[in-house]
Amino acid sequence: MEVCDELRSFEATGVYRLNGTCTSAGATYLDPVRLLNASYQRFRIVPSAYYSRSFGPQHQEGEPEIERPEKRRKRKRNQKPKPRELNPMERIAEARHQEAKPLLLNAHESLVKAKHLLEYISKTIKGNEHTLDAGSGSENNFVELGTSWRAPFYEITICFRNPHVLGNEEGFFHAQKTSFPLFNSLISVEGTDEAEGEFRNRRYILPRGSCFLMVVQIKGIIL
Repeated sequence: MEVCDELRSFEATGVYRLNGTCTSAGATYLDPVRLLNASYQRFRIVPSAYYSRSFGPQHQEGEPEIERPEKRRKRKRNQKPKPRELNPMERIAEARHQEAKPLLLNAHESLVKAKHLLEYISKTIKGNEHTLDAGSGSENNFVELGTSWRAPFYEITICFRNPHVLGNEEGFFHAQKTSFPLFNSLISVEGTDEAEGEFRNRRYILPRGSCFLMVVQIKGIIL
């Protein structure tokens, strides 16, 4: 298939078939924006806003490089901790990781070589579509929040919209706000409409039919 035809197919379907490598028949890139928008009714993900988070501008020469916190933590480690023996569940997970590793590496290699697809995605970053204000302040780092002693006390407020019939008229919704513990709490959106979450002056959209759980520690829950 010609390159232009492949891109036209990607625009129409959100599916781009990557070329195979010597060890695999090839991978397929699925447009996450299209998949996520299929789960929303009142909201729409803007491609330029979504892809800019994954394909952000690279470090330019001459600009001072900002040292990441994880690099500072690694420098402080004088000695590497001795590897501990894995439990049975962790050994199963490690085996799965080793089995999937070559497949992911081959898929990533194919994606890097798909220059036309990457150029198309880069162009979407420059879009000027109107975006919804997600709130004030910086992004919340939930990984760091989960390690804080305050983690058990954090709460997120979810606003659910339930259909409400008034007389013979439909189209009315009843908004109900409920607070949940941010961590170690199973949150599900069972209605026909997406829900809105608010935490630390930031807004989050929860697709209908979604269910998620953020935990402080993942040890012991590997399936």
